[in-house]
Amino acid sequence: MKLTYLVFCLLSAGLLCASGCKRQAGKPEVKEGSVTIELQKIYNLSHGTSPEVQAAAAQLENDIRYRQYVDALAVLDKLVNDPGLNAAQKKDVSDLIGQVKQLAQSAPK
Repeated sequence: MKLTYLVFCLLSAGLLCASGCKRQAGKPEVKEGSVTIELQKIYNLSHGTSPEVQAAAAQLENDIRYRQYVDALAVLDKLVNDPGLNAAQKKDVSDLIGQVKQLAQSAPK
């Protein structure tokens, strides 16, 4: 009786844990109205670059998260002129500038 109860409890706990541990598939992104910012572009900026670019990418992520779009645009302006970025990273920064500008225009004042 006790063994059956123990096995039943363990199986129930295992099923509950397994059902709650689902991963979300897809890209990390921030959606605000009709504008979507792909955070993967920001993450790509911080890999294999200088510490200054890595710090700027972290600041950019925080500015977007807390809806400080003017500050985010200032960080993006610094990044787009950084000579350490390659062409793909500069394209990502240009795309992010356009997306953040859209967010800044649609944000309540």
